[in-house]
Amino acid sequence: MNILPGTKISLETVGGNRVNVTLLGMVANAYVVLREVPARSGLMDFSLNYGEQVVLRFLHEGTATGFRSYVLNMVREPERLLFVAYPTEIQRLPLRRADRVKCTLPAQIALNGELFIGVLADMSETGCQYVLRNSDLTELDDGVDLIEVEVDISAPGMDGEMVGLSGTVQRALRDERRLRLGIHFEERQSELFNELKDALNLLEGL
Repeated sequence: MNILPGTKISLETVGGNRVNVTLLGMVANAYVVLREVPARSGLMDFSLNYGEQVVLRFLHEGTATGFRSYVLNMVREPERLLFVAYPTEIQRLPLRRADRVKCTLPAQIALNGELFIGVLADMSETGCQYVLRNSDLTELDDGVDLIEVEVDISAPGMDGEMVGLSGTVQRALRDERRLRLGIHFEERQSELFNELKDALNLLEGL
């Protein structure tokens, strides 16, 4: 398993409780160490004991990756760390299973309490890529971690009305010119996607 320390991981317990943690490191065929383990989840204390089953999910090279494991130990000092057994089997699922169309649609995004104008660069039924110019991001700190941040997008529909899309940032890549966000929608957008695909196909035939 070749993933880097600092990788964001979603950890799910048997009861369906999910928390976000970060990979600290691992010893092959022995254990995986997770940090930034929250003290609480919702209104309840978050604590795991030896032997409890967990599922870990994360993104690696454009692929949703996950494995089942069990807790080896949980320590609280000097920081909260969780040790889980090294996986014996890993499942991978390409994120781009859904058809995807390229487009350039001006759209507004609500991100970290601020509104920005950018473009939808491509879209599928389950998500999109949203691009913003760095020059338009004066209110956004370069060091802000955007992974797992919830966003709301207002984009033009095919009937001229604005369409609201809500989702979660799964990928954030920033270079000297642009910030590219890979966003997974909360709800599947089959109707909007099919309308957009039909419109683009029609334009290509002109």
